[in-house]
Amino acid sequence: QSTGMDGEPTRALLKSAKEKGCITTFDVLAIGKESWPSVESCLPFIDYFMPSMEEAVELSGRKDPHDICKFFLEHGAKNCILKWGSHGSFAANKDEFFQVPAFKVNVVDTTGCGDAFCAGFVAGLNKGWDIKQSIKFGTAAAGLVATG
Repeated sequence: QSTGMDGEPTRALLKSAKEKGCITTFDVLAIGKESWPSVESCLPFIDYFMPSMEEAVELSGRKDPHDICKFFLEHGAKNCILKWGSHGSFAANKDEFFQVPAFKVNVVDTTGCGDAFCAGFVAGLNKGWDIKQSIKFGTAAAGLVATG
């Protein structure tokens, strides 16, 4: 069941943002297959779709990061960035597919690492950095959070 900003309100907001020339990012939280119709309707208006690997597997029904990213790109996302824990991240757009490794850190608690990654990534975009440099910055932010 859709509540709050899920589904159509989110799609309308993203569509309006794109019409006004904004760059859009989209993270998801603990969603399952039942969320797919709501997410799918938003993808054409998302510049950077950033689910965790687990969420991406659940939504796409695929397991390989290349296939997962291709799935989301084919459904309209401009870029797909999979947050992949100790594996770092896997990203793709129409031009390339690539992995960015995680930093080696002494992990104490991973709570909030995904959010820190997204925040660092968006901060990088805001600085005018390209996708790879922004992902590295997000990865650094997530690594710092993991150290407690």
